[in-house]
Amino acid sequence: MTDFKSQMERLKRDNERLWLVLEASRMGLWDWDMTTGQVDVDDHWIEMLGLDHDQVRPFSIEKFMMMCHPADVDKVNKAIEDHAKFESDFYQVEIRLKGAQDQWFWIKSTGKIVKRSDDGEPLRMSGVHEDVSTLVRERIRGDIARSQLEAAQRLGGLGSWYLDLATDKVTWSEELFRMQGLTPDKEPPPASTHHQLFSPESWERLSKALTETIAHGTPYELELEMFNNGSFHGWMLARGEAIRSPEGAIVGVLGVALDITQRKTRETELRKKALLDPLSQLGNRTAFEISLAQTIKQANQSGSSFALIMLDIDHFKEINDQHGHDVGDRALVQVAERLRATLRGDDQIFRIGGDEFVVVLANPMPKEKLGEIAARLVLAFRTPILQLKKPLVATISAGLVSWNGREDSHDLLKRADEALYRAKSAGRNQLASDDL
Repeated sequence: MTDFKSQMERLKRDNERLWLVLEASRMGLWDWDMTTGQVDVDDHWIEMLGLDHDQVRPFSIEKFMMMCHPADVDKVNKAIEDHAKFESDFYQVEIRLKGAQDQWFWIKSTGKIVKRSDDGEPLRMSGVHEDVSTLVRERIRGDIARSQLEAAQRLGGLGSWYLDLATDKVTWSEELFRMQGLTPDKEPPPASTHHQLFSPESWERLSKALTETIAHGTPYELELEMFNNGSFHGWMLARGEAIRSPEGAIVGVLGVALDITQRKTRETELRKKALLDPLSQLGNRTAFEISLAQTIKQANQSGSSFALIMLDIDHFKEINDQHGHDVGDRALVQVAERLRATLRGDDQIFRIGGDEFVVVLANPMPKEKLGEIAARLVLAFRTPILQLKKPLVATISAGLVSWNGREDSHDLLKRADEALYRAKSAGRNQLASDDL
């Protein structure tokens, strides 16, 4: 008898604790007799929706379904069915219920079948309702904000990422996946494979910048070549900065990446146009000066040499005077084509003005080989370049010089021009050189 009394007192205390917890949580209790359809709800359940007691009691499962938002009814039925068939451990849904003044409340409804028949048919289900309207609205606002941010990043070609130094976990925005030519996934590629996303030179610079940011908080801004499956994929402008704790410790790195492929492509095209002779499609004088400076620098570093051929078309003014500038332009185009056809593929050819052309023979070679190339070049122009009423022959005069290992661009060009002048003075249609 004493044991029974103790058990009853313990049960009473447990029930009191349970009610105190429920009271503190402001959850509403419900109890559904699944055989009659009757539903009992407590005061918290009613007050949660701002209703009066006479609006709810008596209450039934039919009234409950009428209070559900039409879009949520199927969700409720499915959750009940799954739990009744033992496909879920408990029933739980997040739904909208219509309360006072037709106001919609977001409710988290959780329950469990507490009584079944001998053959397993559900007879009674009990549970609680929790008002989660504030949480859901905040979540919806967050989802909208994220959607707006993702749309802005997509439209602006801007991606973002974050490295948590405590966990070494990296998160990417969807646009960063797309920028890298990857399908948005739950997790970005493993850090051990990130070098495959950039050219070797770009990855080296990015790795160094990240190390400085993590160690010293140094922000960075870099233009990087993106690679995909080992091939060039595009350009990005990458910026990164350290994220610090309130105490000032570096706890992460936040980065953004802007797709600048179109801009870089336009810049490349503009640079090409700025360095291209539009008529002959050869490099112009500016391109020649840049190339010659680079060739001299490389020759100085390697201890090698190179040769230069300066040439122009004999009596080109007469071609223009007799046949017009259109024919003169066509002749220049044909000269450029013949130079390409006669010289080697790695020789550089430039039109530096009027009928003046320059050839850079960058690979060092014996004088005998230089002589063969020069002779072949002069001979190539002794056959007609245009078929007019009469075949038009346009011979050339050329001056060839080899870099002596000390000259700058100005002195080398001066010697090449002097050699060309000697070829003209000797009767044209020939090549002059100090090296042969």
